[in-house]
Amino acid sequence: MRFGEDTVFVAEVCELERSNSAAVTGLPLYYYAQREGSAGKTADTELLFQFGNTWLGKLASSQRDDIYLDKALRWYLPIRYESTHITPDREAVHESNEKLKLLRGYLWKSRIYGFVEKTAYLVFCFFPGIYWLHRIIGDPSMLQWEKMQRKKRREEKKKSNM
Repeated sequence: MRFGEDTVFVAEVCELERSNSAAVTGLPLYYYAQREGSAGKTADTELLFQFGNTWLGKLASSQRDDIYLDKALRWYLPIRYESTHITPDREAVHESNEKLKLLRGYLWKSRIYGFVEKTAYLVFCFFPGIYWLHRIIGDPSMLQWEKMQRKKRREEKKKSNM
């Protein structure tokens, strides 16, 4: 993986922890550094799908929906939103919708989510505009980021038309 390998590693350790193959400590042994230009800050749709597909694959091969279902949903909802509203891409919207249909099946079977959590995820799956509202309320800087992305897309489009 070129992107997100650290998060997958931590999830795999959590999965092992339940089988007593790993231990959890409160010591600060892991330091996460974010820098400008990193893959997480510049990821394109292809990389986002790679990461989403990784979580979906883990979900399909594991009994641990408590780790992987949430991660998969949290990747495919933004992919669908971004490919619909920020950088339009019909193929990406179609693929993310197909993955979200599959995840809805896992969501209904899951015993880790209560009715409220399941309902919230389903509302986000069916109504991307409500997901947008949730993002903006939860992190107001997202609105500024979206404006910058749209401006960048318009400038790129202008350059390609010249």
